[in-house]
Amino acid sequence: MAPNMRTRPRNLSARVYDYTAEALSLGRTDAMRRTGLLPIADFMREAEAQGRPASSLRLLELAAGTGRFHTFIKDAYPDLPSVVSDLSPFYLARARSNLRYWRSLRQPSRQLGGVDDTGTEFLQTAAEAIAAPDESFDIVVCVYLFHELPEPVRRAAVSEFFRVLRPGGLAVLTDSVQLGDRRAWENTAGSRAGFNDSPHYQNYVGCDLGAMFQAAGFECGTKYVCSATKTLSFRKPGALAAAPTAAPPGQRQRPSANRRAGGALGGGSGPRLAVGGCGGGYLVAGGGNGGGGNGGSPGADGLESDWPLPLGF
Repeated sequence: MAPNMRTRPRNLSARVYDYTAEALSLGRTDAMRRTGLLPIADFMREAEAQGRPASSLRLLELAAGTGRFHTFIKDAYPDLPSVVSDLSPFYLARARSNLRYWRSLRQPSRQLGGVDDTGTEFLQTAAEAIAAPDESFDIVVCVYLFHELPEPVRRAAVSEFFRVLRPGGLAVLTDSVQLGDRRAWENTAGSRAGFNDSPHYQNYVGCDLGAMFQAAGFECGTKYVCSATKTLSFRKPGALAAAPTAAPPGQRQRPSANRRAGGALGGGSGPRLAVGGCGGGYLVAGGGNGGGGNGGSPGADGLESDWPLPLGF
């Protein structure tokens, strides 16, 4: 009986997570999460223009939890092969259940491959030590994880994103807004409901994510702000090329020394920058309520966008 008692709370956490997240955010969580689809859509259009259909690409979502955001990705790109990963086997089981439900609802007659014909594989792994080979994905997505991590682990995770992405690949990070993202919230930036349960949140709101990704070798892309959430995108230097044959998940290759250090590969299709460098170089969208931010683009404070907030918040 004791093992069952220890297991039940973990299973319960996975079952109720989406409900509690929506309650804590006053019903905004799904809308805020969906800003992560915007840089993915830009990347997919670019890839298609270069003769790379969705079926030839590969996406990894890290710390995917219940897989709810992953079903949004699948709604938009059902032919995109993907991997759902999380450190918790209980959340992975919930994600698999949600992806099965997604297929039965959205693609009941399609043979998409992968586990349960969802076009998806499942991988138990940590974001800072990804159990996948070098250059095995075209897109890496991470939603609502970084505010939970100590800063050194964030840095390790960013280096892993760089390692597993192919040249020209896209990294998408969606998480809480930070200092400078919404100037009206500066006095309460460290106490956002739904985020401040993490002991690392105070460090997160002042962490320069742009500089962190740049140090790993990335180039800055776009920034979207939606209510209490922002999405940043980054590109691994290099031209988007034909997908190589990848080893299956779970067969992790150690990066070479220069790749572990995050050396840029040079050349290719960099992001569309509004001004130079990560310090102020995001193409800012939805910035009418605040410009820069320590993790957004410090030095772009006051760089206002004519675009509305992406989802009306």
